[in-house]
Amino acid sequence: MTNVASFRLCTTLWAAALSIFLVLPARALTFQLDFAVGGFDGGLPDVSGSIQYDAAALGSQPTSLVSIDLTTLGYVWTVSELFNMPLPGNQTCVSGFEGGGGGCGVGRAINSFEMDFNITTGNISKFAIGGDGIAVRFATTFDSTLAEVAAVPLPAAFPLFASGLGMLGLLGWRRKRKARTAGA
Repeated sequence: MTNVASFRLCTTLWAAALSIFLVLPARALTFQLDFAVGGFDGGLPDVSGSIQYDAAALGSQPTSLVSIDLTTLGYVWTVSELFNMPLPGNQTCVSGFEGGGGGCGVGRAINSFEMDFNITTGNISKFAIGGDGIAVRFATTFDSTLAEVAAVPLPAAFPLFASGLGMLGLLGWRRKRKARTAGA
């Protein structure tokens, strides 16, 4: 490979790598809903937890459910068991069925829950749990807080580091070129 071709290849690769970091796609925002619900009939204990989800903006329907911290009737929920469905009036439904499954609703045969909340305010309008042979129970008291989770920013030193690596590559190329011309 000639020196000119080698230089062009080096600068093209460096420019491509730099453009990847300068033109990153827009990232969805992450929101966290912390909640406590209670007043279940039948003497069931109060429930508290949190759900994180991605959305384009506050008031937008969730695009994906990120994490959950929730235990109902002794069952610890995982993200893979959750289902999300838009509802009318800035509402969304998040529900879970033990072992996974789809649809908003609550069942008696297996552990399940349903929570409907406003995607702009975080106010919960419905929370129901069922399972272990217990009839579906609805909460009568709701307390919730919706907040955006801070994104991890690109470190300020990263572009400086990338340009330093590019300069080291350029210096190595120049040193190799001078060695070839001195030996010829």
